[in-house]
Amino acid sequence: MPRSRHTPAEKLALITYFQSSNLSIRAFSKQHELNCYSIRQWMLRYQRDGIDGLAEATKNQHYSQIFKQKIIRAYLNGEGTIQGLTNKYGLRSTS
Repeated sequence: MPRSRHTPAEKLALITYFQSSNLSIRAFSKQHELNCYSIRQWMLRYQRDGIDGLAEATKNQHYSQIFKQKIIRAYLNGEGTIQGLTNKYGLRSTS
């Protein structure tokens, strides 16, 4: 069973439609029964990775302890927001 109910093409269509609409992200997400966070994540991943960023992850990614500590230090040193660092380091989720 897929994790996402939307294909990459559908996600891209929704992103494009949102960007051309004059709606706020909250109004758009409510209208299309989506989560605001999901739309933001899709847009960030699409900007960073193109259409491949919208594809469903087939397996969980594992990161080394050193890599995790590097990101935590960057956050604690004020080098960016959690979402910004997630995008900078190519992570799929802020958690």
